[in-house]
Amino acid sequence: MVEWSERTARTLPEKDLLMTDKWTQGLLKRFEDADAERQGMPRRVAVELKFPIVLSATGEAPTREDVQALWRHLGENGWQLMQDEYTDRIIGARRVRESGSDVLSSATGYCVIELSVAPEPSLDGVRRRVQDSLRPVLSFCREHDLALLGHGIHPVTAPKPELLTAKTRNAFWDDIFERREQSARVDLFTTAAASQAHVDIRSEEAEAALTAFNGLAPAQIALNANSGIWKSEPDAHYKCVHESFWERWLPDEDRVGMPTEKPASLEDYVQHLMSLKPVYVERDAEPVRLPSCRTFAEFCESERVTGCKADGESVEVQPREEDLELHLTFCWHNARLSRYRTLENRVNCQQPPESLLVVGALTLGLAERLPEAKKLVEQYEWDDLRAARLDAMRRGLDAKIDEEPVSALCEKMLEVASDGLSARGKREQSYLAPLWRRLTRGQCPADIAVSRFRRYGIKGILDRFAIY
Repeated sequence: MVEWSERTARTLPEKDLLMTDKWTQGLLKRFEDADAERQGMPRRVAVELKFPIVLSATGEAPTREDVQALWRHLGENGWQLMQDEYTDRIIGARRVRESGSDVLSSATGYCVIELSVAPEPSLDGVRRRVQDSLRPVLSFCREHDLALLGHGIHPVTAPKPELLTAKTRNAFWDDIFERREQSARVDLFTTAAASQAHVDIRSEEAEAALTAFNGLAPAQIALNANSGIWKSEPDAHYKCVHESFWERWLPDEDRVGMPTEKPASLEDYVQHLMSLKPVYVERDAEPVRLPSCRTFAEFCESERVTGCKADGESVEVQPREEDLELHLTFCWHNARLSRYRTLENRVNCQQPPESLLVVGALTLGLAERLPEAKKLVEQYEWDDLRAARLDAMRRGLDAKIDEEPVSALCEKMLEVASDGLSARGKREQSYLAPLWRRLTRGQCPADIAVSRFRRYGIKGILDRFAIY
């Protein structure tokens, strides 16, 4: 990255650089600044856990008022309520501590509760944060006949627009990504629940991290698929319905799933993001979409453009460098770089109650051994891995990469991750134990869910996946 910056500086005077190049350099510099701040610190990990919240008797989604009552309950127990600046609705609560803030909020759908915990230098620290944050939520659920599920999708209630959370990011998705069929609009995600993890990544690790984690998507899905039961029945095609929604929503855009090509460098990654259509920018806490701009780079290079607020009002917008930070969040590849200067691993369904930290453990272990993880990926053709990802969504651990069982890559991936955790000296390898058991048995959580559903119906799903 330093070499690229120096080469650019040698060949083009600052005044002659395109604005896209200036903004790219600025973003790379912020990664370098984060590197300096973390110098000498152990690699940290954080998790974002999404849980379907359901009526404990039927598995259906609760009412919007039920969830609003949950936020009020947290507010009465020391949490700070969070109000969306655009809609003025309460969308969650934050607990501020000296070691960082933990956030509970509504995801795309109000009936999916998202927990984001502050980064910790150990998985034990993350586990304690998760337990402490969930304690008041679970107490409320018990008192109101509700339940959180360690499952990747609502098992009964189908996605629909009425479930969308009243917040800025839901202001006009379907206007931006137009020509979507009704069955392939953003409200698909109102019932989906993921298990995501962040790890500190140094700037020089960025390309290897993006390659390794995107390339290992089929192995992760094969082990962790957990969204095969929805709309009160097993899906006829997928064990990982949750991940299939991305292709259904944006089938022709290289901003979801596995990237079409491996990233060559951090700067190439940023330039690719700039080639994508802009979603919106924020001005005075309001979202403003940019319908006249075909790419974010086009917006970046403009002196000003005519934008459109959610209510249809036109407004003149002058580009700002901080708009790029928001634009980063509008790329939904299986692994991406975040505005927090971390690698965000996004491909996995929410996991069963006893396995809530397996994605965080896998992500941390692989991050500690990025060269080895990248070498695993480079043993395969990228297009074969992309095809295997789709196969894993359908068949879990029965999927193949070309003619090789995906389980072979799963085993190698777990060996690398276990070695990475072992090298940290914190006895964290035990967090991977559920994944080894799945590999040995040849069953992902979705296989267990389908088996229980066929024997016990929805009650079997609620009994197995409810968190207590």
